Amino acid sequence: MKNFRHNQSREQIKAILGEGTSFWGSLKYNGTVRIDGYFEGDIATNDILIIGESGVVKGSVKAGVVHIFGNMIGEIRAKNNVEIKSNAQIIGDIFSPMLSVEEGVKLLGNCTIGQEATREHKTKLLPVNETT
Repeated sequence: MKNFRHNQSREQIKAILGEGTSFWGSLKYNGTVRIDGYFEGDIATNDILIIGESGVVKGSVKAGVVHIFGNMIGEIRAKNNVEIKSNAQIIGDIFSPMLSVEEGVKLLGNCTIGQEATREHKTKLLPVNETT
């Protein structure tokens, strides 16, 4: 795994979509998932999503915490916070109570940050074993 900079240990990550791997569809999970490949679709979790340096996510993300090192195209709705690391590229809107952006990030979209982000844009995240 390339340059694992996030403070989560490898044992805490439930699943990895590796570099050179592609997936289209919906993903619901508990725990932490890291994407280093290409994912297109919807992601829903109350927990953590990590988009690695080589990762590309195209679609909508509803998560507790989102760490972006790679590329994201689409809407992000976080329950707790979004961290965008240097060299990340985002095209889309972000709704989160907290946002951290490092120098070098490319961001094209709107950000709604603070408690109003969760009040105005409430999102019900279902446990993995429930269906919508």
